[in-house]
Amino acid sequence: MTVLVAAVRRAAALAGAGLLLAGAAACAAPDAVRQPGQAPPSPVPPSPAVTTAHGPAGDDTAPPPFLVRYGTAELRLTPHTYCLTDPLAGSGWIGCADGSDADPVPLGSPQEVFVLVPVAGMDRLVVTQVGDGAPCAGCRVQAEVTSLGDGWWQVRPQGPAGDYDVEIFAYGEEAGDLVANVRWSRLPGESAPGAGG
Repeated sequence: MTVLVAAVRRAAALAGAGLLLAGAAACAAPDAVRQPGQAPPSPVPPSPAVTTAHGPAGDDTAPPPFLVRYGTAELRLTPHTYCLTDPLAGSGWIGCADGSDADPVPLGSPQEVFVLVPVAGMDRLVVTQVGDGAPCAGCRVQAEVTSLGDGWWQVRPQGPAGDYDVEIFAYGEEAGDLVANVRWSRLPGESAPGAGG
C-alpha cells in the first residue's frame, strides 16, 4: 500500500508541475521573452542594410565598439577614450586610453538613434550635444536617453535646430567608462520627439 500511495503522490506532483509550466508558458507573450544575445524588442530597428566602422585601431585591452543604429545604417563606433576594470583582478584595471576624434562621423538628422553599449556592467549612458554654430554655438544640451535593456539605449536629440558635436559616454561603477563622438544635425522646425508640434 505504501508503494501505491508514493506512486500516486509522485504522479500528482508531476501533473501539478506540468500544469504550472504550461500556465507560465501560456501567460508569457512570445515577444516579451528574450533569449540571451537576442536583439531587444522594438523600437530597436531590424538588422541594418549598411554597416560602417569608425574610430582608432585598438589593442588587446581595447573595448569592442559601440553599435549606433539610425535609419537603415549601423555604425561600429570604436571608443577613443576608455578605462576598463576587472573587479576580479587584483589591480582592477584592464586598460585605459585617452584620445579624441578630430573628424566625428556625421549621422545626418535622424529623429532618434539606438546605441548598444558593448561592455556588461556599463549601465549608464549620457549623450551630450555641443552646438556648432548659431543659434546654439557652444551650448551644451543633454539628449534624451532611454534604456531598452540588454545594453541598448534609445537616444533622441534635444535643443534648437543646428549642428552638434555629440559625445557618447557610457559608464558603470564596477566596469569603467567609454567615450566616442559623432555629429548630429537638427533641422529647422523640427520639434523634439515626443513634444507637441
